[in-house]
Amino acid sequence: MTGCWAGVPADRVVHLRGAGESAVDLALRVQPADGPAIVTYLPEHPSSVPETVTALLDQLDTLALRLWSGPAGAGSVSSGPAAEPGAGHFGPFLADLAERAGTGSRRGQPFTAEVRAAGLVRVIARSCHRERLAIVVYPPAEPTADAVEVLVCAAEWFVRHGHAGVWLAGACWAAADRVTRVTVELPAEVVEVAAAAARTVRPVPPVAAVPAIRGRPRADSPTECALEAALARQPWAHGRAWNETYQRNPLSQPILVDLIWPAERCVVELDGPEHRGAVQFEADRRRDVRLQLDGFAVLRFTNAQIRYELTLVLSQLERFINYRRAVGAERLTNV
Repeated sequence: MTGCWAGVPADRVVHLRGAGESAVDLALRVQPADGPAIVTYLPEHPSSVPETVTALLDQLDTLALRLWSGPAGAGSVSSGPAAEPGAGHFGPFLADLAERAGTGSRRGQPFTAEVRAAGLVRVIARSCHRERLAIVVYPPAEPTADAVEVLVCAAEWFVRHGHAGVWLAGACWAAADRVTRVTVELPAEVVEVAAAAARTVRPVPPVAAVPAIRGRPRADSPTECALEAALARQPWAHGRAWNETYQRNPLSQPILVDLIWPAERCVVELDGPEHRGAVQFEADRRRDVRLQLDGFAVLRFTNAQIRYELTLVLSQLERFINYRRAVGAERLTNV
């Protein structure tokens, strides 16, 4: 599925043709293996280019702080070329970000918009272990021609000063004749599920978010971060991996799992309120059956269980993982 992003430039404003907003959102639930780091952004109705740029920078700043403060966040950007002396304004910017992440301060920004754009792009890309960044922009509801023009101008500013790509998803950008057009061909299954999801109504707040990063809990998911913090203290919890993609064979549809113990064939899914909807519930059941047919047990816990019954969840996970290990050891003994 990630191969469809390989030909999309990450150095200009691009209109993603041939795929609806829901299909693009679904296909980007996991970071493409063959492309830049991805940030999805849902803007409010813009009033001017400067206000739109400021709103995006503020959202990216919040995201960068989450990535920095999350598990294994700071190490990926505190070393290497990005932090070497002579890296322009990035050294002071990085120091300021580290201080704010450590203290929780939300003081005013001492840097220009141009410095913030370049610095935030580098921090987020390095946090995702990528060299480049692309921001996927979904249009606000019922955008006017003026709103589209403001968003495109803001995207052009960000490409110029942030040195990142901006990918525009949805049909409303067709009128923007000065952007690059790239046709994206998504798997049929993704398109079908997205078409069903598009028929449901769900609130979409203006927010910047980064898709799941392989091997790490999502920095913007308090539930995943809380469970990982608890598991890190458990000696039995070794061998786990967060946000891995399971694929039975090269022709099968990949499945992104929240948490997996591969050796024990155990998948753990953490469900928020969005999993109660009819479309998401059906999609969850389909993927659970596919995993179960391949020998995996699928254990589902709600966000509320992680928050209020964490001790019980850990006990249940420990019992199941140790059971699977005992069964595996017994099989080896009987061979």
